[in-house]
Amino acid sequence: FFFLMIRRPPRSTQSRSSAASDVYKRQIQKCLKFMGKPQLEALLDAITEHLETFILSKEATQVINQIFTLHPHEKRLRQLLSHFNMDAPQPTAENLKKLLDPKRVDNIALKIVNKGTFDSPFGQALVRKAMRKMVPQERELVLDAIVEQIHQLPRTKPGALLCMDVVHFTDAKRRKTILKAVKGHVIETLQAAGVFGVALFLKIAKTVDDTVAVSKSVLTELLERGEDTLKDPYAQQLILGIFDDKEPLVREYFADAPSEKTSKKSDDQRRQELIANLSPGLLGLFNQSLTAELLGDMTICKMLYAVIKENIGNENATSDVVTLLQNILEATRKDFNEKINATRNVEELAEKLLVANQSTHRLVKGIVKLLGGTDIARNEQLSEFFESLFMFVDQNIGILAQTRAAFIILAFIEENTSYRDQIIQSLKTGLRNLPMNKPGLSLLQPYLQE
Repeated sequence: FFFLMIRRPPRSTQSRSSAASDVYKRQIQKCLKFMGKPQLEALLDAITEHLETFILSKEATQVINQIFTLHPHEKRLRQLLSHFNMDAPQPTAENLKKLLDPKRVDNIALKIVNKGTFDSPFGQALVRKAMRKMVPQERELVLDAIVEQIHQLPRTKPGALLCMDVVHFTDAKRRKTILKAVKGHVIETLQAAGVFGVALFLKIAKTVDDTVAVSKSVLTELLERGEDTLKDPYAQQLILGIFDDKEPLVREYFADAPSEKTSKKSDDQRRQELIANLSPGLLGLFNQSLTAELLGDMTICKMLYAVIKENIGNENATSDVVTLLQNILEATRKDFNEKINATRNVEELAEKLLVANQSTHRLVKGIVKLLGGTDIARNEQLSEFFESLFMFVDQNIGILAQTRAAFIILAFIEENTSYRDQIIQSLKTGLRNLPMNKPGLSLLQPYLQE
């Protein structure tokens, strides 16, 4: 009940951050008066576990104060006070109230910095909040203290978020120190901090101008893990974030980033340089490790599309790109032949075929659109691959048109590829006696009238 009231704002509230929070506070404080010790203990458990989140909200700290006024549990008070990384006062509700006063937050943060201990998630969150409000001279002193211990920080959510701000506010010299500190610990950090570790390394990639150093310190370690990197969800998100600024993770964790620019290069220049450094190793890794199992994974298909899209016009990468395209086609063709020999039931095939898989058909459709919108006539290797892909689709059009692979056929037509007329003629022949009420067939029906 307590958490439902926190998460759901009143429908009548115009702002979800101001009036809503006041309503929550009043509702929760009213409920506290009717709670027994077990319920208050349960709330304290949650608060202690997520203190770094609660402590940054004025309304939440007032609720904490009221809990201890109603239930002055000395042991709990001592536990909370110990999070301040400083000499704790006597464990009383009044002393806790003084420490939680928003006016004292900056002073507490500075004491944490002066003491030089950043191992507490609570302290990390406080320092991050205070650092954003400091004048440059104060912030420089804080940055010096933090950078010396930067390798200890990114293993928790608040620590990773603090590191992101440190990367943003600090200078090029300190950024090199940070890169040296994280080198060799990328996978360890991703496993410990999860998506917050991903966000940290994306912040480094989007801020540090020395992209060669970023590649050596961060990206090389990813590629050296081989196939394990392709299957690691956090490594996947990191690679996708470098290729695509529109990835949800990038939008979510950079929404409240400081607005002032602290790098000399443009975001697009830095991104292109990182992609150029990452692409050869990633293309090689995919060409060594690609299997039907990997092709069935949505995130891996996104990674494949990203690296193909960025390199399809790169003459130096053409050979690797074509090899990868051929490997994708060969895996789908082999799977198709195996499944078609096992059963001719189209409904069953629609569920089992790799080329009709929810992720794979989107990848192949994307490849058709990329090649259809590119002048590939001058590139013999790409032209030969596109012809091979067309022949696979054309020869099996009667079955593919009844599955999600119908979108691949549609791409051949809508992109006005050189095979458009042949595809339409094959559709008319292959679908002549089939009912048009199936989803895939209904998509293609308008072209049967041409």
